[in-house]
Amino acid sequence: YFLSGTITFTLPGPKEVTQDCEVSLGGPDRLRYALAAGGAKNVFLLRDAETAWVRSGDEDYRPYPARQLAVQTWLRWLACRFPWDLADPIRSLPPGARALEVDGPVGRCRIEVDADGLPRVLEHEEARLELTDWRAVSADGSRLPATWSWRLGAVGQTERFDRIEEGALFFDRAFEPPGMAPPELRWSSEAWTEAGTGPAADRITIVRRPAGIFLRGPADGSWHQSAVAAGAAEPVLWSWLDEQGRPQATVAARAAGAEAPPGTEAVRIPAGLWLRWLSHAPDSDPTAAATALREGAAQGGLEPAGPVWVRLPPPGRSAVRHEYLLPLRD
Repeated sequence: YFLSGTITFTLPGPKEVTQDCEVSLGGPDRLRYALAAGGAKNVFLLRDAETAWVRSGDEDYRPYPARQLAVQTWLRWLACRFPWDLADPIRSLPPGARALEVDGPVGRCRIEVDADGLPRVLEHEEARLELTDWRAVSADGSRLPATWSWRLGAVGQTERFDRIEEGALFFDRAFEPPGMAPPELRWSSEAWTEAGTGPAADRITIVRRPAGIFLRGPADGSWHQSAVAAGAAEPVLWSWLDEQGRPQATVAARAAGAEAPPGTEAVRIPAGLWLRWLSHAPDSDPTAAATALREGAAQGGLEPAGPVWVRLPPPGRSAVRHEYLLPLRD
Protein backbone atom coordinates (compact mmCIF):
# COMPACT_ATOMS: atom_id res chain seq x y z
CA TYR A 1 0.00 0.00 0.00
CA PHE A 2 1.12 3.56 -0.69
CA LEU A 3 -0.48 6.60 0.92
CA SER A 4 0.50 10.27 0.78
CA GLY A 5 -0.93 13.43 2.28
CA THR A 6 -0.30 15.37 5.48
CA ILE A 7 0.24 14.59 9.14
CA THR A 8 -0.62 16.95 11.99
CA PHE A 9 1.12 16.43 15.32
CA THR A 10 -0.81 17.62 18.38
CA LEU A 11 1.74 18.30 21.11
CA PRO A 12 1.30 19.28 24.76
CA GLY A 13 0.76 22.98 25.09
CA PRO A 14 -1.35 22.58 22.98
CA LYS A 15 0.66 23.01 19.80
CA GLU A 16 0.08 21.69 16.29
CA VAL A 17 2.67 21.01 13.59
CA THR A 18 1.69 19.88 10.08
CA GLN A 19 4.01 18.22 7.57
CA ASP A 20 3.73 16.35 4.29
CA CYS A 21 4.01 12.58 4.61
CA GLU A 22 4.35 9.46 2.48
CA VAL A 23 3.67 5.95 3.77
CA SER A 24 4.97 2.86 1.96
CA LEU A 25 3.56 -0.23 3.64
CA GLY A 26 5.15 -3.47 2.49
CA GLY A 27 3.86 -5.91 5.10
CA PRO A 28 3.00 -6.27 8.79
CA ASP A 29 6.57 -5.35 9.71
CA ARG A 30 7.88 -3.33 6.75
CA LEU A 31 7.46 0.43 6.54
CA ARG A 32 9.00 3.43 4.86
CA TYR A 33 7.72 6.71 6.29
CA ALA A 34 8.86 10.06 4.86
CA LEU A 35 8.16 13.44 6.48
CA ALA A 36 8.85 16.72 4.67
CA ALA A 37 8.54 20.36 5.73
CA GLY A 38 10.33 23.48 4.56
CA GLY A 39 12.68 21.58 2.28
CA ALA A 40 13.86 19.21 5.02
CA LYS A 41 13.01 15.51 4.84
CA ASN A 42 13.16 12.79 7.47
CA VAL A 43 12.84 9.14 6.47
CA PHE A 44 12.06 6.26 8.83
CA LEU A 45 12.69 2.67 7.71
CA LEU A 46 11.41 -0.50 9.36
CA ARG A 47 12.86 -3.73 7.96
CA ASP A 48 11.36 -6.02 10.60
CA ALA A 49 9.85 -5.73 14.06
CA GLU A 50 13.27 -5.24 15.65
CA THR A 51 15.30 -3.32 13.05
CA ALA A 52 14.79 0.32 12.06
CA TRP A 53 16.74 3.33 10.83
CA VAL A 54 16.18 7.06 10.47
CA ARG A 55 17.72 9.69 8.21
CA SER A 56 17.40 13.39 8.99
CA GLY A 57 17.97 15.70 6.03
CA ASP A 58 21.23 14.87 4.26
CA GLU A 59 22.66 12.85 7.14
CA ASP A 60 23.46 9.15 6.83
CA TYR A 61 20.98 6.60 8.10
CA ARG A 62 21.45 5.64 11.73
CA PRO A 63 19.80 2.95 13.89
CA TYR A 64 16.47 3.93 15.39
CA PRO A 65 14.34 2.31 18.14
CA ALA A 66 12.00 -0.01 16.26
CA ARG A 67 9.25 -0.65 18.80
CA GLN A 68 6.87 2.26 18.12
CA LEU A 69 7.31 1.97 14.35
CA ALA A 70 6.65 -1.78 14.60
CA VAL A 71 3.43 -1.29 16.58
CA GLN A 72 2.12 1.35 14.17
CA THR A 73 3.08 -0.71 11.13
CA TRP A 74 1.22 -3.76 12.38
CA LEU A 75 -1.90 -1.68 13.11
CA ARG A 76 -1.69 -0.12 9.64
CA TRP A 77 -1.45 -3.57 8.09
CA LEU A 78 -4.44 -4.87 10.06
CA ALA A 79 -6.51 -1.86 8.99
CA CYS A 80 -5.60 -2.13 5.31
CA ARG A 81 -5.97 -5.91 5.10
CA PHE A 82 -9.14 -6.25 7.19
CA PRO A 83 -10.77 -8.77 7.15
CA TRP A 84 -8.57 -10.90 4.87
CA ASP A 85 -5.99 -12.02 7.45
CA LEU A 86 -8.50 -12.56 10.26
CA ALA A 87 -10.79 -15.30 8.99
CA ASP A 88 -10.39 -17.54 12.06
CA PRO A 89 -10.92 -14.84 14.73
CA ILE A 90 -13.94 -13.47 12.85
CA ARG A 91 -15.54 -16.92 12.51
CA SER A 92 -15.21 -17.43 16.26
CA LEU A 93 -17.16 -14.26 17.10
CA PRO A 94 -20.67 -14.62 18.53
CA PRO A 95 -23.52 -13.23 16.39
CA GLY A 96 -23.77 -9.44 16.54
CA ALA A 97 -20.31 -8.94 18.06
CA ARG A 98 -18.58 -5.72 17.03
CA ALA A 99 -15.10 -6.30 18.46
CA LEU A 100 -12.39 -8.92 18.30
CA GLU A 101 -8.89 -9.38 19.67
CA VAL A 102 -5.95 -10.64 17.63
CA ASP A 103 -2.37 -11.50 18.51
CA GLY A 104 0.51 -10.40 16.33
CA PRO A 105 4.25 -9.76 16.16
CA VAL A 106 4.17 -6.95 18.73
CA GLY A 107 1.42 -8.00 21.11
CA ARG A 108 -2.36 -7.97 21.10
CA CYS A 109 -4.77 -5.62 19.32
CA ARG A 110 -8.47 -5.04 19.93
CA ILE A 111 -10.43 -4.12 16.79
CA GLU A 112 -13.85 -2.47 16.90
CA VAL A 113 -15.90 -2.46 13.70
CA ASP A 114 -18.65 -0.07 12.63
CA ALA A 115 -22.13 -0.85 11.29
CA ASP A 116 -20.65 -1.50 7.83
CA GLY A 117 -18.20 -4.06 9.19
CA LEU A 118 -15.19 -1.77 8.71
CA PRO A 119 -12.54 -1.24 11.40
CA ARG A 120 -13.37 1.84 13.45
CA VAL A 121 -10.83 1.69 16.28
CA LEU A 122 -7.70 -0.40 16.76
CA GLU A 123 -6.31 -0.43 20.28
CA HIS A 124 -2.91 -1.69 21.37
CA GLU A 125 -1.45 -1.13 24.82
CA GLU A 126 1.00 1.34 23.25
CA ALA A 127 -1.17 2.99 20.58
CA ARG A 128 -4.75 3.82 19.65
CA LEU A 129 -5.86 4.29 16.04
CA GLU A 130 -9.21 5.66 14.87
CA LEU A 131 -10.17 5.31 11.19
CA THR A 132 -12.65 7.51 9.33
CA ASP A 133 -13.48 8.77 5.84
CA TRP A 134 -13.38 5.44 4.02
CA ARG A 135 -12.99 5.75 0.25
CA ALA A 136 -13.12 3.38 -2.72
CA VAL A 137 -9.60 2.71 -4.01
CA SER A 138 -10.21 0.10 -6.71
CA ALA A 139 -12.73 -0.91 -9.34
CA ASP A 140 -13.85 -3.91 -7.27
CA GLY A 141 -15.08 -1.61 -4.49
CA SER A 142 -12.22 -2.06 -2.01
CA ARG A 143 -12.15 0.79 0.50
CA LEU A 144 -9.42 2.26 2.67
CA PRO A 145 -9.58 5.08 5.24
CA ALA A 146 -8.37 8.55 4.28
CA THR A 147 -8.12 9.85 7.87
CA TRP A 148 -6.01 8.05 10.48
CA SER A 149 -6.07 9.51 14.00
CA TRP A 150 -3.40 8.22 16.38
CA ARG A 151 -2.86 8.56 20.11
CA LEU A 152 0.69 7.67 21.15
CA GLY A 153 1.13 8.55 24.80
CA ALA A 154 0.80 12.33 25.18
CA VAL A 155 1.14 12.97 21.44
CA GLY A 156 -1.69 12.91 18.93
CA GLN A 157 -1.18 12.43 15.19
CA THR A 158 -3.76 12.86 12.45
CA GLU A 159 -2.92 11.70 8.95
CA ARG A 160 -5.08 12.85 6.05
CA PHE A 161 -4.33 11.07 2.81
CA ASP A 162 -5.36 12.38 -0.60
CA ARG A 163 -3.58 9.61 -2.50
CA ILE A 164 -4.18 5.97 -1.61
CA GLU A 165 -2.89 3.07 -3.71
CA GLU A 166 -3.82 -0.55 -3.12
CA GLY A 167 -1.62 -3.26 -4.60
CA ALA A 168 1.60 -1.23 -4.57
CA LEU A 169 4.65 -3.50 -4.75
CA PHE A 170 8.04 -2.62 -3.32
CA PHE A 171 11.50 -4.12 -3.50
CA ASP A 172 12.66 -5.19 -0.04
CA ARG A 173 15.51 -2.71 -0.39
CA ALA A 174 12.95 0.10 -0.08
CA PHE A 175 12.81 -0.69 3.64
CA GLU A 176 16.53 -0.59 4.42
CA PRO A 177 19.38 1.87 3.85
CA PRO A 178 21.12 1.86 0.45
CA GLY A 179 24.12 -0.38 -0.04
CA MET A 180 23.10 -3.33 2.10
CA ALA A 181 24.13 -6.70 0.65
CA PRO A 182 21.34 -8.86 -0.82
CA PRO A 183 20.53 -12.07 1.07
CA GLU A 184 22.05 -15.35 -0.05
CA LEU A 185 19.60 -18.08 -1.08
CA ARG A 186 20.45 -21.65 -2.03
CA TRP A 187 18.84 -23.51 -4.91
CA SER A 188 17.98 -26.88 -3.40
CA SER A 189 17.30 -26.21 0.29
CA GLU A 190 14.02 -24.29 0.01
CA ALA A 191 11.03 -26.40 1.04
CA TRP A 192 7.60 -25.72 -0.38
CA THR A 193 5.54 -24.50 2.58
CA GLU A 194 1.83 -24.78 3.16
CA ALA A 195 -0.26 -21.66 3.65
CA GLY A 196 -0.22 -20.54 7.27
CA THR A 197 -2.61 -18.39 9.23
CA GLY A 198 -0.31 -15.38 9.36
CA PRO A 199 -0.42 -12.30 7.13
CA ALA A 200 0.27 -12.99 3.47
CA ALA A 201 2.43 -10.14 2.22
CA ASP A 202 3.83 -10.14 -1.30
CA ARG A 203 7.59 -9.72 -1.25
CA ILE A 204 9.83 -8.52 -4.07
CA THR A 205 13.46 -8.99 -3.17
CA ILE A 206 16.85 -8.81 -4.84
CA VAL A 207 18.75 -11.94 -3.83
CA ARG A 208 22.09 -13.48 -4.69
CA ARG A 209 22.08 -17.14 -5.68
CA PRO A 210 25.08 -19.43 -6.13
CA ALA A 211 25.99 -21.11 -9.39
CA GLY A 212 24.21 -24.40 -10.05
CA ILE A 213 23.92 -27.22 -12.56
CA PHE A 214 20.34 -27.78 -13.75
CA LEU A 215 18.57 -30.33 -15.89
CA ARG A 216 16.50 -28.78 -18.66
CA GLY A 217 13.66 -30.74 -20.24
CA PRO A 218 10.41 -30.28 -22.18
CA ALA A 219 8.02 -27.52 -21.14
CA ASP A 220 5.35 -29.97 -19.92
CA GLY A 221 7.66 -31.24 -17.15
CA SER A 222 6.76 -34.87 -17.84
CA TRP A 223 10.39 -35.94 -17.36
CA HIS A 224 10.77 -34.62 -13.83
CA GLN A 225 9.11 -37.21 -11.58
CA SER A 226 11.07 -40.10 -13.05
CA ALA A 227 14.30 -38.08 -12.79
CA VAL A 228 13.62 -37.43 -9.09
CA ALA A 229 12.82 -41.11 -8.51
CA ALA A 230 16.11 -42.06 -10.20
CA GLY A 231 18.06 -39.69 -7.96
CA ALA A 232 19.05 -37.44 -10.86
CA ALA A 233 17.07 -34.28 -10.04
CA GLU A 234 16.01 -32.25 -7.02
CA PRO A 235 12.25 -32.14 -6.23
CA VAL A 236 11.72 -28.43 -6.99
CA LEU A 237 10.64 -27.85 -10.61
CA TRP A 238 10.67 -24.51 -12.41
CA SER A 239 9.14 -23.37 -15.69
CA TRP A 240 10.97 -20.93 -17.96
CA LEU A 241 8.77 -18.26 -19.56
CA ASP A 242 9.80 -16.22 -22.59
CA GLU A 243 9.09 -12.48 -22.98
CA GLN A 244 5.52 -13.25 -24.10
CA GLY A 245 4.95 -15.41 -21.01
CA ARG A 246 4.97 -18.69 -22.94
CA PRO A 247 6.59 -21.79 -21.37
CA GLN A 248 9.94 -22.56 -22.99
CA ALA A 249 11.21 -25.43 -20.85
CA THR A 250 11.22 -26.83 -17.34
CA VAL A 251 14.33 -27.05 -15.17
CA ALA A 252 15.32 -28.63 -11.86
CA ALA A 253 18.61 -28.64 -9.98
CA ARG A 254 20.68 -31.70 -10.90
CA ALA A 255 21.54 -34.04 -8.05
CA ALA A 256 25.26 -34.10 -7.26
CA GLY A 257 27.17 -36.41 -9.60
CA ALA A 258 24.08 -37.48 -11.57
CA GLU A 259 23.94 -37.90 -15.34
CA ALA A 260 21.33 -36.13 -17.44
CA PRO A 261 18.42 -38.53 -18.13
CA PRO A 262 17.32 -39.09 -21.75
CA GLY A 263 15.44 -36.11 -23.16
CA THR A 264 17.16 -33.61 -20.84
CA GLU A 265 20.41 -31.71 -20.90
CA ALA A 266 22.61 -30.25 -18.17
CA VAL A 267 22.92 -26.45 -18.13
CA ARG A 268 25.04 -24.32 -15.83
CA ILE A 269 23.40 -21.29 -14.23
CA PRO A 270 26.06 -18.81 -13.07
CA ALA A 271 26.06 -17.13 -9.68
CA GLY A 272 24.47 -13.71 -9.66
CA LEU A 273 21.65 -11.41 -8.65
CA TRP A 274 18.00 -12.32 -9.10
CA LEU A 275 14.74 -10.46 -8.66
CA ARG A 276 12.47 -12.69 -6.56
CA TRP A 277 8.71 -12.22 -6.16
CA LEU A 278 6.74 -14.25 -3.63
CA SER A 279 2.99 -13.84 -4.07
CA HIS A 280 0.14 -15.31 -2.05
CA ALA A 281 -2.55 -14.18 -4.49
CA PRO A 282 -4.65 -17.32 -5.14
CA ASP A 283 -5.40 -16.33 -8.74
CA SER A 284 -1.86 -15.29 -9.67
CA ASP A 285 -1.43 -15.59 -13.44
CA PRO A 286 2.12 -16.58 -14.46
CA THR A 287 2.01 -14.70 -17.77
CA ALA A 288 0.82 -11.46 -16.16
CA ALA A 289 3.24 -11.93 -13.26
CA ALA A 290 6.19 -12.43 -15.61
CA THR A 291 5.30 -9.22 -17.43
CA ALA A 292 4.90 -7.33 -14.15
CA LEU A 293 8.26 -8.62 -12.91
CA ARG A 294 10.03 -7.47 -16.06
CA GLU A 295 8.32 -4.07 -15.88
CA GLY A 296 9.24 -3.75 -12.21
CA ALA A 297 12.86 -4.54 -13.02
CA ALA A 298 12.89 -1.85 -15.72
CA GLN A 299 11.38 0.72 -13.36
CA GLY A 300 14.06 -0.14 -10.81
CA GLY A 301 16.85 0.32 -13.36
CA LEU A 302 17.59 -3.43 -13.48
CA GLU A 303 18.45 -5.35 -16.65
CA PRO A 304 17.11 -8.91 -17.12
CA ALA A 305 19.66 -11.58 -18.04
CA GLY A 306 17.33 -14.43 -19.02
CA PRO A 307 13.81 -15.85 -18.87
CA VAL A 308 11.44 -15.56 -15.92
CA TRP A 309 11.42 -18.68 -13.73
CA VAL A 310 8.10 -19.83 -12.25
CA ARG A 311 8.17 -22.35 -9.43
CA LEU A 312 5.69 -25.17 -10.00
CA PRO A 313 3.80 -26.90 -7.16
CA PRO A 314 4.45 -30.59 -6.41
CA PRO A 315 2.35 -33.06 -8.44
CA GLY A 316 -1.24 -33.32 -7.24
CA ARG A 317 -1.08 -30.16 -5.14
CA SER A 318 -2.23 -26.64 -5.83
CA ALA A 319 0.07 -23.71 -5.21
CA VAL A 320 -0.39 -21.98 -1.85
CA ARG A 321 2.07 -19.34 -2.91
CA HIS A 322 3.65 -18.33 -6.20
CA GLU A 323 7.35 -17.71 -6.67
CA TYR A 324 8.87 -15.93 -9.65
CA LEU A 325 12.55 -15.32 -10.38
CA LEU A 326 14.22 -13.07 -12.93
CA PRO A 327 18.01 -13.25 -13.42
CA LEU A 328 19.71 -9.84 -13.51
CA ARG A 329 22.89 -8.51 -15.02
CA ASP A 330 25.35 -7.42 -12.33
